[in-house]
Amino acid sequence: MTLGQQFKFAPRLMWREWKSGEFTVLLLALVVAIASHTAIGHFTDRISRAMITNANNLIGGDLVFSSSRPIDQAATEKAQNLGLNHTSTQRFHTVASAGDEILLVSVKSVGEHYPLKGSLRITEELFGPEIVI
Repeated sequence: MTLGQQFKFAPRLMWREWKSGEFTVLLLALVVAIASHTAIGHFTDRISRAMITNANNLIGGDLVFSSSRPIDQAATEKAQNLGLNHTSTQRFHTVASAGDEILLVSVKSVGEHYPLKGSLRITEELFGPEIVI
């Protein structure tokens, strides 16, 4: 079969497949795939924008300066001279035991001005009422 004959034969095959309903299923699957891809893209974009908008409340300030070593006193003094509000936090992982139970815990200590943005909320029990400090 020559190339010209194949081009003449292709529309007839396509019409036959369309009438049998197989193209309809393929087209429907394509529409569902495109719609789900678009919906997921919009959803992740909205979550990303919300996270960026509220990021300063999540970290407790506008900028985090972190180090595995103590922060140099000169950097702290420079921040004070520039009129920047600052506070310090320290975080470490350890094991806590009570009776026969041993748990891996994350401990975070914060300075007196923490958080610089937002508010600190605690609960006395899991999923209990929040207390704003």
